[in-house]
Amino acid sequence: METATARTGYLIIGLVALALMVGVSLWVWQRVDSGASADAEALRQYAAPGFQVDLQTPLLDQHGNPTRFGDFHGRAVLVFFGYTHCPDVCPLTLAEFKQVKALLGDAAQRAVVTFVTVDPTRDTPAVVGSFVANFDPDFVGLTGDPAAIDTVTESFNARYRLNNQEDKQQYTVDHTAFSYLLGPRGEVRYLFPLNTSPGLIAQAVRQVLDT
Repeated sequence: METATARTGYLIIGLVALALMVGVSLWVWQRVDSGASADAEALRQYAAPGFQVDLQTPLLDQHGNPTRFGDFHGRAVLVFFGYTHCPDVCPLTLAEFKQVKALLGDAAQRAVVTFVTVDPTRDTPAVVGSFVANFDPDFVGLTGDPAAIDTVTESFNARYRLNNQEDKQQYTVDHTAFSYLLGPRGEVRYLFPLNTSPGLIAQAVRQVLDT
């Protein structure tokens, strides 16, 4: 027969177990909430004022088709300005974009990655197409005549400069190393510096698609 002492012992054990369960639950909730807050804070530092870019100037995609940024209406658009002879920053950024696409899963169908060359003399549609295909066949490579490139580049407040053009094949190009994230209406929502975590960029893409 159970004694009063035994029943009291069981009650104490039960209360302790319940307290532990509640404590663990609160700790997990706080960790999750803290993580979400930290991510939100990290995203805020990359938020852009939402300025509108040129949506009408036609460039050429890797297939030679006229392509405007307005053609991507309704989708989140990652944009990077560079050139195919770039030795480091451009391939590194596109490799990160490949990781972003993988992290997005099904949401990647509502996003597009674009690479805009600032070296249209060397970067023909075929050259740009071959370059972006090294990372993902769905990435969009864009080139065009220098005037169109300048118009689009300036609308993003991006900059570039061609160096040592005496050598028509081996010159380098200084260019903006930020990645731009456009919202579905063509407004710049985020600016990401080089080496931003692909996970953070993927989170920003999802946020842009949900708002």
